[in-house]
Amino acid sequence: MKKKLILSKTIVRSFIIFVIAILLVTWVMTIVAIRNEKETEFKNAINNNENLTLVLEKHVSGVLWHVESQFFSLRNYEYRANVEEIQKILENIVVSRPDLFNLISIIDSDGNVKVTNQKEFIPTYSGDRDFFIYHKANEDLSIKMNRPLLGRVTGKWYIPISLRLENENGEFEGVLLASLNPYYFTDIFQELNIGKKSLLFMADYNGIIYSGIYDENELELDISIPVERLSPVIERGKPFSDRNKSFIDEAEKIRSFSFVGEHLLFVSVQTDIEEFLGSYRTRTNLRIIALVLLTIIIIVVLFNIIKAVRSLEEKNKDLLITEDILKESESRNHALLEGIPDLLFVFNNEGFFMDFHNSNLDKILVSEEGFLHKHVTEVLPVELAAITLEKLDIVLKTGETQVYEYSLTIGDEIEYFESRIVYSTENSVLAIVRDITERKRTEESLLASESRYRSVISVSNTGVWEYSNKKKYLWCTKEYFEMLGRNVSDYIMDGTANINEVWVELLHPDDRDKAFSIFMEYLKNGSVGMYENYYRMKHANGSWLWIWSRGQTLKNTDGNLSNLTVGTHINITELKEMEFNLFNEKEKFKTTLISIGDGVISTDIKGNVLIMNKVSEQLTGWTQEEAVGKPIEEVFYIMNEFTREPCENPVKRVLETGETVEMANHTMLISKDGTERPIEDSAAPIKDESGNIRGVVLVFRDFTEKKRSQDEIKYLSFHDHLTRLYNRRFFEVEMERIDTERNLPISIIMGDVNGLKLINDTFGHSVGDELLVKATKILKDSFRADDIVARVGGDEIAVLLPKTDASEAKELIKRLQTNLKKEQVRDIEISISFGCETKIDSTESLALVLKKAEDYMYNNKLFESPSVRGRVIDNIITTINAKSPREKAHSERVSQLCIAIGDALKMGEYDINRLKALGLFHDIGKIAIADDILNKPDKLTESEYKEICRHAEIGYRVLSAVNDMSEMAEHVLYHHERWDGKGYPKGLKGGSIPLPSRICALADAYDAMTSDRSYRPAMSNEDAVAELKKNAGTQFDPELVEVFVEQVLPEYRNGNTD
Repeated sequence: MKKKLILSKTIVRSFIIFVIAILLVTWVMTIVAIRNEKETEFKNAINNNENLTLVLEKHVSGVLWHVESQFFSLRNYEYRANVEEIQKILENIVVSRPDLFNLISIIDSDGNVKVTNQKEFIPTYSGDRDFFIYHKANEDLSIKMNRPLLGRVTGKWYIPISLRLENENGEFEGVLLASLNPYYFTDIFQELNIGKKSLLFMADYNGIIYSGIYDENELELDISIPVERLSPVIERGKPFSDRNKSFIDEAEKIRSFSFVGEHLLFVSVQTDIEEFLGSYRTRTNLRIIALVLLTIIIIVVLFNIIKAVRSLEEKNKDLLITEDILKESESRNHALLEGIPDLLFVFNNEGFFMDFHNSNLDKILVSEEGFLHKHVTEVLPVELAAITLEKLDIVLKTGETQVYEYSLTIGDEIEYFESRIVYSTENSVLAIVRDITERKRTEESLLASESRYRSVISVSNTGVWEYSNKKKYLWCTKEYFEMLGRNVSDYIMDGTANINEVWVELLHPDDRDKAFSIFMEYLKNGSVGMYENYYRMKHANGSWLWIWSRGQTLKNTDGNLSNLTVGTHINITELKEMEFNLFNEKEKFKTTLISIGDGVISTDIKGNVLIMNKVSEQLTGWTQEEAVGKPIEEVFYIMNEFTREPCENPVKRVLETGETVEMANHTMLISKDGTERPIEDSAAPIKDESGNIRGVVLVFRDFTEKKRSQDEIKYLSFHDHLTRLYNRRFFEVEMERIDTERNLPISIIMGDVNGLKLINDTFGHSVGDELLVKATKILKDSFRADDIVARVGGDEIAVLLPKTDASEAKELIKRLQTNLKKEQVRDIEISISFGCETKIDSTESLALVLKKAEDYMYNNKLFESPSVRGRVIDNIITTINAKSPREKAHSERVSQLCIAIGDALKMGEYDINRLKALGLFHDIGKIAIADDILNKPDKLTESEYKEICRHAEIGYRVLSAVNDMSEMAEHVLYHHERWDGKGYPKGLKGGSIPLPSRICALADAYDAMTSDRSYRPAMSNEDAVAELKKNAGTQFDPELVEVFVEQVLPEYRNGNTD
């Protein structure tokens, strides 16, 4: 045996060395193959790049040759063809190659486009372009390819190719220019599909890129290659390839270059090394991975072989020792078998009884001849035989012990057995059969008892717990955990684990200490009587359940208390929630009753007061202590607002009808101290669950403010909120009401306040409103109480006079006009234009009468309104002069300067008179500017400056109201515009500013500079003149400044101007 073992170890060692040698050779050959393949990939990539470069070089050469041939033929033809013929030729060239040519133009010697292929081409100047400058300065008659340019009209890139044109005398005559489409070459480049991160482009020897793509996108044409990096490439002068950094992204690439003939161009294809090595790296990685996996597998196999050999050596060493031990143990086992009460049988692999052992032969139900060497199907019942053969087969195949139970009817009794089949050898098993009849009957009894117990627990929806005071262990039934929504499988339920900590964790934090102390107190006091406790426990869904826990300590057989306490947990959450809700409802009712904004009184079935809230105490003057038990009519005394009669008792009515009662309108509550208040109220029955009336609740509120608001709304619905006259709606309703025969004759007077818009624009709407209020007060005081005086429009008044003829109406108008002349607003006389008409025939339409009165009113207004507006303007000027004598003097000096400038310009008398008025009125808009802003000594804020700037627009609106001042109004509006367009209000520029406005601006500025102001002293004449000259052409008309300084000022300073 030892010789065989040594021979086996030698063979295994030789095999391992051989396998390792083969593995090393495989690694070396793979590495060499990978290196060779990489070099091959590089060569293929370089060849591919060079082929692409040559293809591109030939294609570009062909395109440039085509352009040259077209250029030279055009140059020869251009001398003898007219413009139309040349344009036609240019069109044909572009149409023949629209993908290549964008535009072909002939530019004359001045740099202007002479003719182009496009009929509607917008002429542009090209004299500043590099190609034009080059050809004009050099007599080079060869074609020049220029740096790509961005079109001034199209906004697109193009490659200018140009040729010098000369006349018969060799003089420069212009340039022939073709705009090549750089994207024509880009499209060709993209068709080559050289891959991502790769570069393909065309450039000249100066590094200017004419077209190209990088990373599958078009290159921007405003970039170029640094000359120092390009020089090594140009010096080569012939096609070549290398591995070097890219011109674009600095990444290492395989670069190929090819030169385009005499045009000093080259094309380059630069392929990303990572791009073409991608597939190579993938193949290499797969090879290495496969080789690594093979190496790992071989190492694992060799390790297992070595391990198996060592294990075999150990087994052989132990074999001799084991043989002796087995012999010794066989005798012990025989003695042991004799002491085992179980039946032992030996089966072969075919299911035959081969042997048996039993210390008690009485337990074998048949004789030895009846089963030994017989098949199990011949001895055992059919079902038991089938199970036995199935288990026997599993044991022989898997070696795993099989245990099963079965029963046999012996006599009148059913006997139970357990059979355990154990693997013995590859052809036999050992069957150990034990009688378990007594155990089965005990288990069945326990199961029946437990089933009854479980049924009781399940039906009662109760969780049962047991607590061992000795071990401090708590055990609970599954119903206990199911009640809390817990997964029973998460807990050990066989009583071997303590779940006391689980119980404590599930208790509500507020109940934990109290619940635990009550239970411990019960145990400390000797567990006498019944334990009872209430607390909350956490449900799996996060909610809290109320638990009623009850229990009692069990007694031993001797009557003494044991260490085991048993109890139940009952879910009483719904009862607790009902109890809590009932309490909340009572509290809500109480809180609502106290805090509600209405008065609330509750009575019993007899109508006596039970409850009053604070509001009801305030409204009735009774406190709850005083009112409880008193009849409701004594505490809640109500009467009709108009009849002063007591109202029906609402509580009594509810008790009689059983229905809710709403209080009638105009109800007054008389409080205990006699205060009367209008109220709203309602009363409703209080019913029990059977529908029987148990009392009445009376709800009421103080109606004083609401009634006042309703009266105000009613008043405003028929009155004008400003003048308090009736409004148009009421007037139209009254027209219908009064339009009856008994009211004839009916006169209507229409009035319109003159100059109201002008006053609003000038002084503000507050002054206009003041005028309206004064005027309407005079109107109301001048008519009878029954006459209807209404404001029917913004400045229109209508008066409805029943039983009034035409003469009476006209007399009323005269009296009105007399009264109006006595009143003024801001020194402005109040003026209203009137018209009237009278209805004397019942068939006549009153609406038509109103229309005629309105027409007469408008007719009178045509004559009266202009004079009113004139008086308003006079009042404005007077007011300004009264407010500020300085402004008056300023306006007069500006007027004199305007006249002087007009004289210097030889303007006519009419225009000079208009200039005179313009000087006087130019600051009329300052009437609406606050004095504190006009006279502010400090620098104006931004908002104050904006407010000052408004005076030009205000002046325009004031003067526009007078028909013959509309032209002057425009001159006033623009007198702060600037020659450079930076003035206000409209930003007019240069000659678009009216001449009078420019004259006024100059005169206004000069006088402002040479006069004392609140914010600075006057400037000298010399400084003012210097300022005018400085701002000539920006702020002022430069020609007017020259006239003003040279002609007007000398006379003005000498006092020779009138």
